[in-house]
This record gives sequence, C-alpha cells and structure tokens, in this order.
Amino acid sequence: MQNLHTHCLLCDGRDSPEEMAAAALEMGFDSLGFSSHSYTAFDLEPCLKDEDEYRKRILRLKASYLGRLRIYLGLEQDLFSPIPRPGLDYLIGSVHYVLRDKEYIPVDNTPELLSDGVRRLFSCDLEEFVLEYYRLVGSVREVTGCDIVGHFDLITKFERACPELSKTDSLGSVEEEKKRAIKRLASQDAVFEVNTGAMAKGYKDCPYPSFSSLEYIRSLNGRVTISSDCHDKRYLDYGFREAAGLIREAGFDCFYELRPEFSDADRRFVKIHLY
Repeated sequence: MQNLHTHCLLCDGRDSPEEMAAAALEMGFDSLGFSSHSYTAFDLEPCLKDEDEYRKRILRLKASYLGRLRIYLGLEQDLFSPIPRPGLDYLIGSVHYVLRDKEYIPVDNTPELLSDGVRRLFSCDLEEFVLEYYRLVGSVREVTGCDIVGHFDLITKFERACPELSKTDSLGSVEEEKKRAIKRLASQDAVFEVNTGAMAKGYKDCPYPSFSSLEYIRSLNGRVTISSDCHDKRYLDYGFREAAGLIREAGFDCFYELRPEFSDADRRFVKIHLY
C-alpha cells in the first residue's frame, strides 16, 4: 500500500514527518511519499516554511526506515509556483488557484473566498470560472513536469456550500472542457490521482475525479493511482477501499504505484491489480 499525497507540519499538515512515517508503518504501508506544498509568493499560508529543513528530514527518514518502509521525497507543485530544485523523487502537479487580472482566486480555501473571487473578477460568471479552471488543469503536466495530476476535480470541493457550483457540472461546455483536459493529460502519459482528501474532511462523499471523469480516463487507457491528500496521520488510508471500488466500477482492472528508484520510465510506475 502506498500514499504519495501527504502534508506534514512543515507546510499545512498536522503531524511531523516522523509521526506520519511511524503511523504509515503501523497501518501496513510499504511506501510513503511526502508532498509538501510548493512555494507560492502570493499565498504563503499553505506552502513550505523551510524547504531545506523539509528535504533534510525526509531524507533522514528515508535512511532510517530503509528495509521497512520506502520513503519518497516529493512536492505538490502548484501551477503558479517557481520551477522546483532538483533532487526530488516525484512531483504532483496541482491547480489551487485561478488567475484573473493579476489576482489569484483560491479554489479550495473557503467557499467565501471562491464566491468573492467569482463575483469580483468573473462578474458572477461561474461557468467561465469553471472553464478557466479546467483549461489550467489541462496544462499542468506541461507547466510543472509532474508525474501525477493532483485532484483533477478540485473545483467541486465546495459544491455543498455553493449549490450553484454543482449546476455547472451538467453544462455541455464544462463537460467538453473536462474531456479536453483529460485527453491532453492522458496523451502526455500523466497518472491521475484518485484523491479521497475531501471525503476525510467531510466535503464530499466520493473522491476526485468524478465517476464520469474516471470513465473517460479509462476509455483513453489512462492510468490512476490512489492517495488521501493526507493532512493528519489518522487519515493516511482514508477511503482507499472506496476509491478502489470506484476505480473498478469505472472499468479499471488495476491502479499504479510509484517506484522512483527506477529511472526507466516504463518501470517508474508499477501496475497493482484490482481483485
């Protein structure tokens, strides 16, 4: 079992890297990736406070757990962050903001901030806001060079708090833009994460991406991996069983786990069969 999308207290997580590694071992994980938030000059709250300290501690953990738990050093690379320094095992490419008129609207911070941004910068045009989000997601692999596409449908996080947002799902323009983004990413051999983070926090009853998006990814022979976007060690494996069931229902017979110790692209992700 593997989880590559985790956040410790060195960014916006609750627990230390050491506490998270110990919890992962106890839960039966065989590998754990740390993916703290990359630097965003316009929003310092979620991102790494000290990247040197982060790298040092994760590399120390990697050495201390050798033979017991594979530890990987990663980064959740935001679309609008500077190019990361070398030395990472992997990158998750994510879109947390929509840029308009030199202002960044956070997609997943609070419903109030999202609504305010749409009102002020998109003249209350939710459709155009959502379309712009998916246009940005479609570019995330090209811009970040990521291995994994993070929470493809993050824009849906606050659908319960913003009912008007959920209505955009049924719009033909939004469906086409989603498909365009998925097709672009799948053609670049990106791996899509099936992310249970919003389930753990009570925002959603199912993972990202949506079931229809998963079906489309499958139709293009796209690849998926499972993660919990964990900010609390108690939720390292949250929703994994449900995610595996959803993947199977969407037509997949396997998902993928990362093995960054292999430089060969064909061996970098290994197939895990669903039973």
